[in-house]
Amino acid sequence: MKNCCYLLFLFTFVSCQCPNTSITPVDVQALMNKWEKAYIHKDTSLLAEVLHDKYLYAGNADGSRTTKEQVINELYSSDYQILKVVFEELDIQCFGSTAIVRGNELIYLLLASGDTLQVPLSFTDVYQKNNGMTRALATHSSPRQ
Repeated sequence: MKNCCYLLFLFTFVSCQCPNTSITPVDVQALMNKWEKAYIHKDTSLLAEVLHDKYLYAGNADGSRTTKEQVINELYSSDYQILKVVFEELDIQCFGSTAIVRGNELIYLLLASGDTLQVPLSFTDVYQKNNGMTRALATHSSPRQ
């Protein structure tokens, strides 16, 4: 009996020490909400938590890629405000510690001129969960009608 209790304690202790590395749709939704919040509030610290250090965005009109640092700098210095982001037709596929998220988004902007603009995009994101922390690794987006 004593050995059984010891093994049960040991198993519980060891299982609690292992970081959860399997990503779930709940992790993905939480990161997407955090990302939207960072954009709406122009919170560069929060955005830095959302984006992996090796994050890359592809989808610029000139074909260039944008790094994490560039995305954060753009948010900081932008003369527009993101009012909200509406996600549609989300397809979340989880593969161990990695998730691929495909869908559409409609970004509502308030421009410096006072005008509003809606930007419809299709996107594919790659997320990774490591040591209990979920972050975005890559995004590709393109305009849609």
